[in-house]
Amino acid sequence: MKGKVYFDKFKSGRVTAPPSKSMAHRAILCALLCEADCKVKNICLSEDVSATLSSAPLFDKKWHLDGDVICFSQGEKSHEITIDCNESGSTFRFLLPIASALGKKVTFTGKGKLPTRPYKMLADVLTQHGASFDKTEGLPLNVCGKLKSGEYKIRGDVSSQFVTGLLFALPLLDGNSKITLTTELQSKGYVDMTVYALKSFGIEIGVEKDGYFVKGNQKYKAVDFEVEGDFSNAAFWLVLGALNGRITVENLNSESLQGDKQIVGVLEKMGANIKFQNNAVTVEKSSIHGIEIDVGQIPDLAPVLSAALAFADGNGGIVNGERLKIKESDRLSAIYQNLTSAGVKARLTDDSVFVEGQKEISFCRLNGFNDHRMVMTAAVMASKSADGIEVSDITAVKKSYPDFFEKLTIFGGKCDVIDVG
Repeated sequence: MKGKVYFDKFKSGRVTAPPSKSMAHRAILCALLCEADCKVKNICLSEDVSATLSSAPLFDKKWHLDGDVICFSQGEKSHEITIDCNESGSTFRFLLPIASALGKKVTFTGKGKLPTRPYKMLADVLTQHGASFDKTEGLPLNVCGKLKSGEYKIRGDVSSQFVTGLLFALPLLDGNSKITLTTELQSKGYVDMTVYALKSFGIEIGVEKDGYFVKGNQKYKAVDFEVEGDFSNAAFWLVLGALNGRITVENLNSESLQGDKQIVGVLEKMGANIKFQNNAVTVEKSSIHGIEIDVGQIPDLAPVLSAALAFADGNGGIVNGERLKIKESDRLSAIYQNLTSAGVKARLTDDSVFVEGQKEISFCRLNGFNDHRMVMTAAVMASKSADGIEVSDITAVKKSYPDFFEKLTIFGGKCDVIDVG
């Protein structure tokens, strides 16, 4: 589905950050692993979160939604289970070790780019400890066998989701285990969020120099958990404000472990007038300048930061972005393609995109790549075009931020559907 995104006139305003999708995944899985009933509060049923909720039969659980609160309770016993992960990499990579730890037969399915996203490294490690798979590439995937405790050696620079999945699963095993990272851990903030969520549900994780120590025979304790606001999606509003006018984003925890909280510091380094006060971030229209931004630990911020660089003074770049190639789209290439389609001068390398900033763009047609973050980035770029832009795949925002375009109207933005496809 294509849409025309445009701003008749930008308006300053306030918006509440949506619930953190990353923390929602973690809290839901912890709740499902509890023996007693519990609740997870402040939930947005995006497509990714709904995919994780669809795994409830794996845990013999059921759930219902009461406003923005998910209530979990005991369900019927399940044996052979199919889990549709849709396009959610977190759902699949977190659940793969959990299913193996529970020793159940599970079939994982998915769509979009998920079947082509890598998981062989994780499957190989799990196979070494008792799990069994009918393949190590592609979906659907059939899983059986039961994990045994021990030392799990895995690279930390491919996907932090592999580590998170192991952290969920290993406390369920009979003996103690160790996760040994054979390379530096990328996106460490996401694993820190996992450790925090596990601790909230009574699971002890020992953080060591080269990995994590996990005691076996632990029990997840039922608690009512509230999901905090999401810096990853708040970043779109903060960049929009830095480029156009005053925006305040509420419900952002100043003590958050989310790696994408770095959006505040990055915009500060670019010269933005931005303040964090009383769990809200306010940004003013600013004369920002280009810088080189290392996205190794913050890959999800790369698309929206490319929009900031496109309209900054001077040159800048998104660097150390090798892992952007295995997201919902090849985001490194997608960023470059959309910048150049918009008339912004850019240069693509193996792991970086270098950008020459300019004041504004003309009407252009951008590809959404069926990638929620690329679509929302295009909407931010539309604010710097007098005639707006056309972007494909506008419904991709349902993956993480279903009411994004509704919230865009707060600031004068509009999205008119021009082709239902």
